[in-house]
Amino acid sequence: MRNWTHQQARINGLQMHYVEDGNGPLVVLLHGFPHTWFSWRHQISALAAAGYRVVAPDLRGMGQTEAPEGQADYRCDEITKDICALLDHLGETQAVFSGMDFGMFVAYDMACEHPERVRGLLGLQYPGYPAYDRLPSEVEAERGRESFNHMSGLLRTFRTAD
Repeated sequence: MRNWTHQQARINGLQMHYVEDGNGPLVVLLHGFPHTWFSWRHQISALAAAGYRVVAPDLRGMGQTEAPEGQADYRCDEITKDICALLDHLGETQAVFSGMDFGMFVAYDMACEHPERVRGLLGLQYPGYPAYDRLPSEVEAERGRESFNHMSGLLRTFRTAD
């Protein structure tokens, strides 16, 4: 059963959208790039039914959350400030964080930069390998000699946009 509520709050100087459901210990679900909270639509209600308070924000510049204009506004320290401010807004000192794709890096940054705010962490990433006749590690080693795989397109976009 979906009891999602859509919320808006002023977080770290931005109007942030998030979806909330449930009561109990806080779980924050951090989506990938270029996704939104909706990536977690199947997990939100299940976690809430299991006794958790679940919050899935749209990270800055995505979904219904405001998009700052400058490249520096998307640095990891700015995004972790957003998440800390979101916890403060929610009246919580800690949360379990689950991140997928880009959100995984945000969750890891929270653990490194603000460990006192992290009760637990789940990092999710899928390699998305097609059927190769070689080991995935060999394919990735070859691709890695050409360019950085994960965010290279995004970084090129930022470099050309400024």
